[in-house]
Amino acid sequence: MSELRLEIVTDAEELRFLSEAWSSLLGRSGQDQPTLSPAWVLAWWDVFSRLGGRALRICTVWESDRLVALAPFLWRKHRYRGVLPLRRLELLCSGEPEADEVHSEYIGVVVERGFEERTARLLAAAVTGGRLGGVDECLLPRLSGDDAMPALLRDAFRAEGWAADLTMTSEAPFVPLPSSWEDYLGALPSRRRRVLRRAEADLEAWAGGPPQLHVTGDPAALSRGRDILQQLHGGRWQEAGHGGAFASERFTAFHDIVMPSLLSLGALEVMWLEARGEPLAVLYNIVWRGKVHHYQAGRRMDLPSHLRPGIAIHAHAIRRAIDLGRSEYDFLAGASRYKLDLALATRPVATLSVARPGVRRAAGAVLDRVAQNAGRLLRRLGRRAASQPVGAVD
Repeated sequence: MSELRLEIVTDAEELRFLSEAWSSLLGRSGQDQPTLSPAWVLAWWDVFSRLGGRALRICTVWESDRLVALAPFLWRKHRYRGVLPLRRLELLCSGEPEADEVHSEYIGVVVERGFEERTARLLAAAVTGGRLGGVDECLLPRLSGDDAMPALLRDAFRAEGWAADLTMTSEAPFVPLPSSWEDYLGALPSRRRRVLRRAEADLEAWAGGPPQLHVTGDPAALSRGRDILQQLHGGRWQEAGHGGAFASERFTAFHDIVMPSLLSLGALEVMWLEARGEPLAVLYNIVWRGKVHHYQAGRRMDLPSHLRPGIAIHAHAIRRAIDLGRSEYDFLAGASRYKLDLALATRPVATLSVARPGVRRAAGAVLDRVAQNAGRLLRRLGRRAASQPVGAVD
């Protein structure tokens, strides 16, 4: 068995230099996801690197001069329960402030097939042995349940004596695409099939004919699609009291970078349905290795209440994916009603949580003491206030 070596990248330019080898590695891995590609990860780092003292700790694993694994880690300080600072190792494309959150699904460690077990042991030894600096905990969210690495990493950290838990946190509904649209309809339960057919029929009747489907194919179409996406997505969330994802400057800046990059790779589909001269619904989908990842959507909110343009545009998108011979239409994590109505299967999404021995117990004890001291102080202040005459000024 050949020897592997682990090297740590702490400089963004060095990481960019690895883009070609990294892309090649993705194709040889069992977890070739757009959110693990150089285009996505480097765009995220460009936008979020300056928040909260984040520092790159990319672990690369080499067999001779061939890259066989890449773990996109970063290091930062995190306040446990908002109080106690702990040194945390995270995955890039995670841990953003909630208002800016990109929601990158299926992130994790990229490993060439056949190198998974040895890579997991190397990574665990590097972290626990201090090669990445002082680390109290690791948090790796949004891992695909189809990937073997999360369980291998859990076991490798446990073998090093650290606490490690792998928790299934959500499910991602998806459609394994059959060879024809009729086969897809036939696979749906009758109630959900009626929902889909009714959505298409009602929208066509209201529009006076089939709505027109537009799909991005060049930068000009992307600009138009992006405007429609921000308008319809924002309009939907304004009714809920806020401006939606694009109200965040950082979220918007990330997509300013990543959408043109995905378009240049042939991996972006922004599509919208138009009728009566107006866009009715829009999808932001990513096409990667023959699979469609549904990332974001928007629809008009002032249409008659019986119309379901969101369901109708997904029907168009699924039919188009089948016609183009694609293998899967993935709605990503979340149990929204429309996803469950259109999907034929689900896959788990997991979080791996790792901690240095005793850290969680010690952190809990410190916070308990803080709470006890705060309680005593409040009780003293309360007794002191109660003993003062009315109108007294301290």
